Amino acid sequence: FSSNPAAASVSVAGSVVTATVGTPPTSDTTVTITIYDSAGSSRAATLILDLSPLIPLAVIPASQTISNPAAGNARNYTVLGGTGGYTAFSDNPIVADVAVAGSVVTATVGTPPTTDTTVTITIYDSSGSNVSASLVLDITPVGVLSVVPEAITITGLTNPDANSADDVIFYISGGTGPYLMFSDNNAVIASQGALVGSDFTIDPEAVSSSTTVKLTVADSLGATDSVNVTVTPASSSMAINPSAITVDVGTVITFNIIGGLPNYSIYTSDMTLLTLTSNPEVTGTPSFTATASAAGSATITVVDSDGKSVQATVTITAPTPPPPPTAVSVAPPTATICEDNATCSAGTDVAVFTISGGTPTPNYIATQVAPAFPPNTVTITFITSDRFTVDAVNGDFSADTPVTILVDDQSGSPGGTALVTVNVINQ
Repeated sequence: FSSNPAAASVSVAGSVVTATVGTPPTSDTTVTITIYDSAGSSRAATLILDLSPLIPLAVIPASQTISNPAAGNARNYTVLGGTGGYTAFSDNPIVADVAVAGSVVTATVGTPPTTDTTVTITIYDSSGSNVSASLVLDITPVGVLSVVPEAITITGLTNPDANSADDVIFYISGGTGPYLMFSDNNAVIASQGALVGSDFTIDPEAVSSSTTVKLTVADSLGATDSVNVTVTPASSSMAINPSAITVDVGTVITFNIIGGLPNYSIYTSDMTLLTLTSNPEVTGTPSFTATASAAGSATITVVDSDGKSVQATVTITAPTPPPPPTAVSVAPPTATICEDNATCSAGTDVAVFTISGGTPTPNYIATQVAPAFPPNTVTITFITSDRFTVDAVNGDFSADTPVTILVDDQSGSPGGTALVTVNVINQ
């Protein structure tokens, strides 16, 4: 007899007792089988139904950043564990929506935000479990034109190769778009001219010997920044792209393994500088990511199932801080107006001022601070975000009066305010 015939039933043929699984249990289950002889004596045996634990639902990377995003910029996330198929939802689909293909979730920028924005992506498996990832859209102030990676070494494959293992994406920050990209060796890496957005992808040709190519990016104002790409010949043994790279802190680097036999064991020499999901991270696919977590140098080592190994070196630099904001200034610093009309010696009854400087995203206000009012009141009107007019209230002045206006970018930072003087001529 079975203690749980739904899970496992038993049958007897001569001296052989057969236990057959019926409805598989959802957790570890022990079925007790009691055997009797014709005299009523009994013995017990057990059948243990052991269920392997389900791999918890997870997503890698858990967070990615796009600096100065443009419409169409996209990042991929890989879903692990749980129970397929997967669905995903964005908490801000206008800014970045998501799509799912198998175990890959792609987040694509729609309408770029004007301030730093974090989009939360919630991924569900078919059993209802969920895990979250984030896409950080980092809006940086216009600063010095910069292209990253700053330097990279990759193995070139013969084109057209239909193989993205030697493709590299470069990201542009600072400067003023649109941008242009030029190569000093078009036979190895082609110039692309006018770029769309703030990134570009190269696909180098195969080379017979190591070749360094200089790529130059120019912005619309003529500022330039250059990076060096060293293209190496392909080898018959295992290789890794990139084999050397220089990036800023916070960069998520995608590595591609060329050749070798899966599974691959991936090691980082310093998890505090260059982070993997585990150390080692074991994968059956020839692509993986590592996150540059702190400034310094680290080495990635990949070992395949045949014991062959290959290394990549990563140099991580602290990002260049944006230039400090300039102090608020107002032009002209002083003006003279008539109180009632434009017939006095000033020739006008309205003064126009233009503001510049302040925080990277100033929100200017202007306030009369002297003399006390009323009387002696002026009307301040913003005609654009950085231009305002001052008009004396008719009949409110009994004598020629200097009026002081405080302009404030509302940042609370030093240099965030400026004073202007409006001399009002009484008539």
